[in-house]
Amino acid sequence: MSYSKKIIFMVSSPFYLTDYDRFGIEKFLNKGYEVEICNICPIIYPEFFSKSNRTDIYSGKLEKIFFKKQKLIDYLNINKKNLFILKIHYNVYTHFIFKLITDLNISYLFSIINIVPSNIESTKTINYKKFLNFKNINQIFFNKVLGSMKKIFQKIKAPNYLIVGGLKSLQSPQASIIDKSTKLIWTHTYDFDKYLYSCKKKDDDRIDFIKKKFAVFIDAPSPLIKHDALIPGISSPLTSDIYFPRLCNFFDEIEKNLNMKVIIASHPKSNHLDTPEYYGGRRVYKNMTVDLIKKSKLVINRNSTAINFAILFSKPIMFHTSNQILSHAVMSKQINSMARLLKKTPINIDVLENINWNNQLKINKDLYKNYYNQYIKNPKSKYLYLWDIVISELENE
Repeated sequence: MSYSKKIIFMVSSPFYLTDYDRFGIEKFLNKGYEVEICNICPIIYPEFFSKSNRTDIYSGKLEKIFFKKQKLIDYLNINKKNLFILKIHYNVYTHFIFKLITDLNISYLFSIINIVPSNIESTKTINYKKFLNFKNINQIFFNKVLGSMKKIFQKIKAPNYLIVGGLKSLQSPQASIIDKSTKLIWTHTYDFDKYLYSCKKKDDDRIDFIKKKFAVFIDAPSPLIKHDALIPGISSPLTSDIYFPRLCNFFDEIEKNLNMKVIIASHPKSNHLDTPEYYGGRRVYKNMTVDLIKKSKLVINRNSTAINFAILFSKPIMFHTSNQILSHAVMSKQINSMARLLKKTPINIDVLENINWNNQLKINKDLYKNYYNQYIKNPKSKYLYLWDIVISELENE
């Protein structure tokens, strides 16, 4: 099937400059495509749109932001002959979008790329007391059960294409939207694109100032900043007054027992000073996560998917949890499922006792390879940038 040379990215979150790069906008433009960004975040997740960090937000002319459903419906009617690339999840909040796409018979490309083990792997134990509370039951019914019923009974149109990453991608709950007519485009995670670029470019000069061996902590927005936590159904149990002092004690122990200093790889949505007090005056580096992990001796993680880089560069990974995290079914499951795949036990930063620190530096190459194949890149997919693969597939139709 041939399509017009107009591509429309539909997104359900604030669109940042990093998204412009991550979604390969320039690659499409350089291939002669007309590109638009259809942002439905104000309709789907209004609080997320209004309260999220506006630093490094995209403000270019390609983006159209929709606040009213009728305006969006009009836009879809006008553009129903073009190919849409949906960067949204199917759930009860976005169901009406998929219903409109079905009614208008719009061709679209869906993606399941950055999957996490907690959505795939079955946990060995479930704390039902924590899990079976009204808030969790209500969210599951509202989003998963009700959403699935709507999808079944209202016959949602399957995507024309599905971009998939690691082999486990098709086990994601989101994969239930496809059918036999959907063409699979096997690629990899966005992190693998950054890895490819890192292998080709010169290392960041700022790393030269780090003379001693170091461990890098992968920073996350919470508890300082609400980002994903502004999306319904996502929350964080962490509070700054409890989490950061415990975390700094944890870093102190790492530095003492492993003789390496700890530095911080800032999350893109965080806004830290260079040496914030809550990190014990440790140095924070922004926009250097890939280079820092590449040069580190140890990667310290909570539940970030940036451990993909530790896998790709064969770096030891240390997971941590806390009493606050253990009280939160979702975050605890995310950490445990990642750690279990690598046969690691998360360290509780509230109970720093009987820890074999040197054992944390060991790597199981077979487990790393399995994680790579299952969650980062299909071993048979091309060793190219993600959107180069996608554009090639679209143009060869």
